[in-house]
Parts: sequence; C-alpha cells; structure tokens
Amino acid sequence: MPLTLFQRISFGDTSVNLVGYQNASRETEPLAGSSCAVRKFASLRWTLIALLALGRLLTSFDARAENSAEGYVRSSIDRSYAILNDRKFDAAERQREFAAQIRSQVDTRRVALFTLGPYGRDASKEDLEAYTAAFTEYLTSIYHQALSHYKDRSITVTGSTVRSEDDVIVNAVVGHGGTQLSDLHIAFRVRRSDRGSDTITDFQAEGAWLALTQRADFMSYLQQHGGNLMLLSHELQDRAEKIRSDLAGIEARP
Repeated sequence: MPLTLFQRISFGDTSVNLVGYQNASRETEPLAGSSCAVRKFASLRWTLIALLALGRLLTSFDARAENSAEGYVRSSIDRSYAILNDRKFDAAERQREFAAQIRSQVDTRRVALFTLGPYGRDASKEDLEAYTAAFTEYLTSIYHQALSHYKDRSITVTGSTVRSEDDVIVNAVVGHGGTQLSDLHIAFRVRRSDRGSDTITDFQAEGAWLALTQRADFMSYLQQHGGNLMLLSHELQDRAEKIRSDLAGIEARP
C-alpha cells in the first residue's frame, strides 16, 4: 500500500505528517542537551520503519490473494473444458460430470440464498432446501450452456482486483479462436467459503453479473406470485430441464 495513503500517523507522543516529512526534516533541531528531541527522533524513525514494513506486508498479501484466486479460476476453467471436450462422455454423462464439477467450484447454496433477497428470511427450512436444490440444477445448467459456447475458444485469465481479504474479482478474456467473433471480457468473483477455501460466487459477462441479474429476476417472479417459493423452485427445474434438453440436442447433431 503506498505510504502516501497514510496522511498523518500518531505514535506515542510523536505526530508524524508523512506528506510534509521531507521538509520538516530540514528544520533546525537542538544540537545537544535535549533528551526529549532524541526520543522523538527515535520514535519517528521507528514509525517510518513500521510503515514501510506494513506497506510491504500489504503488497505481499494482495499478490498472494490475486495469485490464489487467479489460480483457482484457471483450474476451474481447465477442469470444465476437459469435461466439455472429452469425447468418451455421452450427453447425459457429460451433464452429470459437469454439474459435479461446478458444484465443487461454486458455492451454489450461498448464491441461491443471495438471489432470494428478503424473500428468504421467512421461508421454511424445507422450502429453502427445495429451492437450493432446484437453483443448483439451474445454475449448473447455465454454466454448462455458457461454457459450451466457448469450448472451442481459449479463456485467458488476465488479472484480478482485490476488493477485500476474502473478495477477489478475477478477470479473463475469451479469445476469438480464429473466428470473426470479437474477444469477450468475463470475470469471476472469488470469495472464501465457510471452510476458508476459495469458491466462486458470481460470473460476469461484458459487465453483467449473473447472480445480480438472477436476484432481480427471481424477486420480480416472487412478487408476482405472492412470494410462493415452491412455485419458483418448480420454475427453475423447468428452466434447467429445457437447457439440458437443448444441450443434448446440440450434442446429438452430426
């Protein structure tokens, strides 16, 4: 973290203005006989050393967070592509394998509860469990459909932004793959799970976040249907089945 962000630091009885420190250091100090001045100078020196160390520590943390999240996303993409391009799977097997892969990489329950907004607060445990299961089916189908469009195009991680200690946005580009299509900019939001491991909680394509879009969609549906969560669960199951059927039809083509 740049030291200029610390505009003024208090340390013991010494108040240090870092912006004006260079000029202040040129001021005349008592030449001798002042133990107080010596103590202040020593305190100032150790304050600056501590700030430099803190800056290095924060920079190191950011680098580790970025590398961890970027590596996690790269691994997830590689595993997903391996399943999508493995010729030994038929359509049903590919869907099962891909769904299991997404469930292992994405915190589907966390995303499911987020998409409900305030409607999840008063829902029964049974309704929430049924909704989470239906949402997981739907979300894995969405990821399968999206990545299937790009399975012949490379996805390259280009960098990341650390929002907080457990919140990193990993940016990537879907290459044109020698086609007339333009590059597509995507991103993954990586958080920490309850177990402290990395997990994906959202996906962005050209600026639109999937979970935020789903939240607006689902809350509108619930508002129109009296907050009936079971109706939404059945709706998501129908949507997931439609996507799976379309994917199977595409794969069956010669």
